[in-house]
Order: sequence, then C-alpha cells, then structure tokens
Amino acid sequence: MYRFSLIALLATTACFSPNDSEDSDSEDTSDSEDTSDSEDTSDSEDTSDSEDTSDSEDTSDSEDPHRVVSVSAGNYHTCAADTEGGVTCWGDSEFGQTSVPNSLTETLGVSAGYGHTCALDAEGDVTCWGDDYLGQSSVPESLPDIVAVSAGGQHTCALGNTGHVTCWGGSDQNSVPDSLTDIIAIDAGYNHTCALNAEGEVTCWGNNYYGQTDVPDSLTDAVAVAAGAQHTCALDADGEVTCWGHDSGSGEGVPESVVNTIALGAGTWNTCAVDAEGAVICWGDDYGGQSSVPESLTPTVAVTGGDYHTCALDINGDVTCWGSNTWGQTNVPESLSGG
Repeated sequence: MYRFSLIALLATTACFSPNDSEDSDSEDTSDSEDTSDSEDTSDSEDTSDSEDTSDSEDTSDSEDPHRVVSVSAGNYHTCAADTEGGVTCWGDSEFGQTSVPNSLTETLGVSAGYGHTCALDAEGDVTCWGDDYLGQSSVPESLPDIVAVSAGGQHTCALGNTGHVTCWGGSDQNSVPDSLTDIIAIDAGYNHTCALNAEGEVTCWGNNYYGQTDVPDSLTDAVAVAAGAQHTCALDADGEVTCWGHDSGSGEGVPESVVNTIALGAGTWNTCAVDAEGAVICWGDDYGGQSSVPESLTPTVAVTGGDYHTCALDINGDVTCWGSNTWGQTNVPESLSGG
C-alpha cells in the first residue's frame, strides 16, 4: 500500500482476503488471533443477596471493545474492520474518505488510499467511497467474486477468486500486465501496483521513476509484497525482506536487525516489519515520528503505514497508531484500542 500497507500476515496489508478470515488475518492485516473470550460476561449478572442493586453498573457486552481484523493507514486517515463486520474510520475526511456508507455490512477487510477508502464484504463485493476524481472509487459493475482489494494513491485494484487482477482509476496503474496469472496477493502504491503469484514471483507495474517496479532478479519465494509511494518491499519464505526503488525502502537499505519477519507494511516514506516474536521494527523517514515504534507496543501481528503515521494490530485485536496526528489519524477510537 502506498500509505496503506499491507495489512496481512504473510500477505499484503493493504490488501485483505476473505479466505484468511477464518485465521483472523489482518494487507493488504489479517493474522490477528481470535479473542472471543474477551466477550465473556459470565460475571456481569449480580446474583447475590444484596438488598440494593438499583445503582449497579451495567457491564453488558455492549460495552466491550470490538476486536479488529483489518487495519489500514491511508494518507492522513486510518480505517479498521472489526469482528462484527463493521468499519470505523478516523482522521482527515476532506474527500469523505472517513464517512463509512451506512449500507456497508459483513465487512471482512478495509484498505485506505490517499483520499479514498475501499472495503470487501463476505459476498465478495467491493465498496469504495471518498475521492473519485480519477474514478478510483467507481467500482466496475463487472467484477467477479473478489477476495482482496487494495486502494492506492488515485487508483484501486481488486483480486478475483480466479487469480485475475482488475484495476480502475488513475492512469498507468490501470494497465495490468497480460502475463499475470495465479495471483494470490496485491498491493497498490501511490502510482504503482505489485502482485504476488502462487509461485512466489512478484510483478510490479505503473510509475517507475525511482525504480519501484524493477523487481530484483534475486527475489524468489516471496510470500508478501508491500508498495509504498516510491518504493516496494517483499518478504520471502525465509523471513528476509528485500526493498527496491527510492532509497531501497526509504532509507539506506533494510537494517540488519530485520530478521525472521512474518509481516510487512510500507508507508509513504518508511517501511515496517513484524518479527516472529511480534516485535515491530521501522526504518526510513521519521519526520512525523512514524518510524519511532512505541516501547509499550503489545506483540503485533500486522503493521500498516500512512503518509507520516503508522498503525499496528496486536494479538488481542487492538490497534495502536503513532506518528503525525495533524488530522487525528492516530487517535484510535477506544472501542478499537482496548481502552
């Protein structure tokens, strides 16, 4: 994702697939664990002999926080899909990108773009809202059953259940290569898009001013791909991360400390990785504090990057965001943060 990441464990974060929903995967985000026991209200009923219960506090599960299954950081906004199939967005809404349609139900995943947002429901249908200047929110009527969607800068791409990719909006980003087959994951950057096939091969197309679509020949056995604004990164089966394009991942290359990676997210100017222990490491630009990971962060399963902010989904299904908060993009609602 450009500014949206790949929100999935071993899949893109700006990109979410309903096939992963049973695993509570967050890309695309999709690998969050089932935390249904948080809804246990067995002790909420007062069965004691107390004479005065008129002032007892209501502890029904309606007050319980919704567990998040997908989170995506856009340019200056953030959106999350919860276990109830609902979507919540916060931050900048200049184009209406945080105004979630009332008709949206049974959502499995969400992807935040530059000024628009898209969601995928349980029926395989895509809904987009927000900026539509170049048609990025005008979902084609002829789409097949969709298993993943990714919102880019001014374009959107969707992956069908047959491995076919369809893109709309933008310009060069629309020209999906005819050679694409057996695609299992996609991620839309600002002006480019990348796809991962079942053989572990990555293909990118669109703007290539900084070499962001020039996939290294040495890259093999990829399991996830994340597209930033002017760079791209991929995760291989050995847990190693490779980046290319502007500053090779908005920095001086991938830090040596990035090992045993299980999830990846690319922001506009930085990149973040989650390791097997759930720790998050970010590198690249830190102008807004987007690469300064909070020390108190709970073990994480997915990470997504925006323009100058970053968000993580932890093992409890809670979201934490940090970095620039000019538009309130890091002010996670209490119902989604465990607060």
